[in-house]
Amino acid sequence: MQAVVLAAGTGSRLKDLTRALPKALIPVNGRPLLTYALGFARAVGCEQIVVVTGAFREKVEQLLARVQGLPGLAWVHNPDFLKGNLYSLGAARPKLGGAFLLLNTDHVYHRELAARVRAQCRGLTAFCDQDRQLGADDMKVRLDPQGRLAAIAKTLTEFQRGYVGMTFCPAERRQDYWRAFDQVAAEQGDKAVVEQVLARLAAQGAPAEIGDISGPGWLEIDTQDERQRAEQAIQTRPQDYLAAEVSA
Repeated sequence: MQAVVLAAGTGSRLKDLTRALPKALIPVNGRPLLTYALGFARAVGCEQIVVVTGAFREKVEQLLARVQGLPGLAWVHNPDFLKGNLYSLGAARPKLGGAFLLLNTDHVYHRELAARVRAQCRGLTAFCDQDRQLGADDMKVRLDPQGRLAAIAKTLTEFQRGYVGMTFCPAERRQDYWRAFDQVAAEQGDKAVVEQVLARLAAQGAPAEIGDISGPGWLEIDTQDERQRAEQAIQTRPQDYLAAEVSA
């Protein structure tokens, strides 16, 4: 299994923290944010990890060149990083030859979730939880009668789950996934995002299953307040969070 880590964003909502750094490199408890996604992907069992760079690509690539213990680490650049994040996944597409796990760089997952994610990586799977109070900026999921993904959007008013920024695509669903990807890219243009691929597949009668990671919790770092909360959580229990090692 491969992993794709979308690390191209500017992190504008982090304000001064990203004036000279991309979101992927802001420190969280003394470690670059990106290293948590790398450590988690390896713990899930991904043998190759493809990181998509964008803003401040040279700085991100310098960090990646110093990561230890990940022999299958590779990276590609998305020159369209100011567009929707579908373009970042598209930049990684030529390097994806089989099953892949899609991750965002700004999500830090509890280490207990690695085994749970690995166990649920079977069919096309959108990972969700059901123990958060979801706000206007959270990605929401409505289920169909069989408990599969029927709709996904921040604007849903009826929903049962919250999407956690992680999708698994098995090798046997790659053709369906990329066909829907191309359709979304053609219709949505610069604003296309990866969640719209899941929405398109559901609308075509080929929905994703739901993977549940409720319980241990996870951290999202989009704003300065969220970064502060993540710092406090990791400082309190650093053993609960995985991060790749980086040489000096």
